[in-house]
Amino acid sequence: MRRTNEDAILTRQKLLETALEEFVRVGYERATLQQIAQNAGMTRGAVYHHFASKAQIFSELVHDTSQELDALIAQLRVQGVSAQEQLRYVLVGIIRHLAKDSRYEAIARLILLETDGHSDLENVRKTLAARRQRQKQQLIQLFTSSQQRGELYPGLEAATAAEAVLIYQQNLHRHWISFRSFSTGQQLEDLVDILLRGIFI
Repeated sequence: MRRTNEDAILTRQKLLETALEEFVRVGYERATLQQIAQNAGMTRGAVYHHFASKAQIFSELVHDTSQELDALIAQLRVQGVSAQEQLRYVLVGIIRHLAKDSRYEAIARLILLETDGHSDLENVRKTLAARRQRQKQQLIQLFTSSQQRGELYPGLEAATAAEAVLIYQQNLHRHWISFRSFSTGQQLEDLVDILLRGIFI
């Protein structure tokens, strides 16, 4: 009986989730396709039918999560509010999503801890760098409009403000994942407000 396209999609998703569990359990370097296949109840050949390498699996997890995050950011954007309030909703919302979605946190942790130092993940690093550059351009457009309306501190360049937001967001991610050093309630909102008060008048 021929496998349907739906079967193939379900098998691929099962392999991705099994690989994620294995990456979390032993780390990217120690994880093997053989063990991933075994954990999924499949043969190694079945894994190769869907993925050419362990790096491709990792890349697929990062790609899927990036798409989910983009969709989340689109949902968090609120029409009819200031750029400052819009950024506040997004920055707070992303960290709260990180705190409550264990799958997203697991992949964010892997990106933070595992992507450097592995030559076979060079394409993943390039993908993440390109995504960051797109985010920066979007922020520059937002801040340029705010600058024209006189909402930014005089002399503050839109590109500098964009870079500050990205660095701050990355470090909020890092500190939540590594230390749980702040609460996701009022303390998170206060941390985001500290950043925004340094950008907007």
